[in-house]
Amino acid sequence: MAGGFRFPEDDFYCWRYQVWYNSLDCAMRTAFRTAPGCRDCPQGDRNLALRRADVSKLHPPRTIIRFADTPDLDPADENPAAAMTT
Repeated sequence: MAGGFRFPEDDFYCWRYQVWYNSLDCAMRTAFRTAPGCRDCPQGDRNLALRRADVSKLHPPRTIIRFADTPDLDPADENPAAAMTT
């Protein structure tokens, strides 16, 4: 696992983006499908299972919900690891 910068609230290491991250933010992105690069992520599914009670209290703006399902998004979002190496 790479080192990298870690904020105090970062409580898990995201394998897809190779960064330390906050599990509640990850769970929110998974639950509301707000980030195309986070689609179909097993870590996101696990964080959502662990943080479901916290996520149920969140009320994100309607404009970002299911944003990840928008057609014709930047293809770099489909493979974030590839986008990071170019």
